[in-house]
Amino acid sequence: MGTLQTNTCIITGLPVIQNLITDQLGYDYKINALGHEQIISLPADFEIDYSEYLDQYDYILKGLLYNGIWTKSIEQLNKNILNTLISENTFPKTPQEKIDALFEFIFRMQNFDGEEILLRDTDFLDDFGSWNKLYFKNISEVYFYLKELGTLGLAKIRLNADSYPISIQLTLDGLNYVNRLIEGKESNTCFVAMSFDISLNHIYYDAIKPAIEQTGFIPLIIRDENLPSDVTINDGIISNIKKSGFIIADFTQNKRGVYFEAGYALGRGLKVIYTCKNEATETNELHFDTNHYQHILWDDTEDLKIKLINKIEAFIKP
Repeated sequence: MGTLQTNTCIITGLPVIQNLITDQLGYDYKINALGHEQIISLPADFEIDYSEYLDQYDYILKGLLYNGIWTKSIEQLNKNILNTLISENTFPKTPQEKIDALFEFIFRMQNFDGEEILLRDTDFLDDFGSWNKLYFKNISEVYFYLKELGTLGLAKIRLNADSYPISIQLTLDGLNYVNRLIEGKESNTCFVAMSFDISLNHIYYDAIKPAIEQTGFIPLIIRDENLPSDVTINDGIISNIKKSGFIIADFTQNKRGVYFEAGYALGRGLKVIYTCKNEATETNELHFDTNHYQHILWDDTEDLKIKLINKIEAFIKP
């Protein structure tokens, strides 16, 4: 039997709560990240063999753990499992996405509009504090974006003598900005983007629509909407995506409109579930804009329905 390799989690740096199983091939341990308990199973030489991988991706994996997102099965981690975990989940990547995520998080910290939030009275800037949920690489990156909120006029930032943020207060411009930012995010509606080809109607009515409804959400597809005469289809699409909490984008037939709708939803910070018919003529033509995202490849309506239910339960539901 082997021995515990570490007293702290290799990914998060959090203390190990319990060494569950040890042998010569690997070890398991349990951590608690802001109330999310997770068992992590690693091969014996994980830290050595995966050092470069962790240098590149540890902040993403740490963010997933702090958000309670992880593999459901307890199996030793490898690059395939980790890459799948990363590709199946969305997280802030661009500077705009990072500052939006931070700003929305700060907004939810306040008890009333205009409150000055004293950061020293929160866990936010602690080493293992709630900033880890936002996928920042380190605390210096957090400081940078906090200060930028002040530069952009979205918040008033008070600094100490060493120029570190000690309090934050959202401005009126900031409150208006965040209201636009979170519009629709708490909706229980799912917008569906797919080809209008009538040959695919059964895919929506026999698979996508029932999967959405069985998981407790309301499906919304533009072809079923009665738009006012003065509203264009494009305006209707944008308006309805804004009202939605997430979207399902089926790329069967590779329609350009579906790429636009998925991209617009991503730009608003919504989660997107990608699907496509499991045929070479379809999957081989997926555009490079989306082919790096994991798609649900379906064979028939029953297959798609089951896979969508499982995906929504794991990816969308809290």
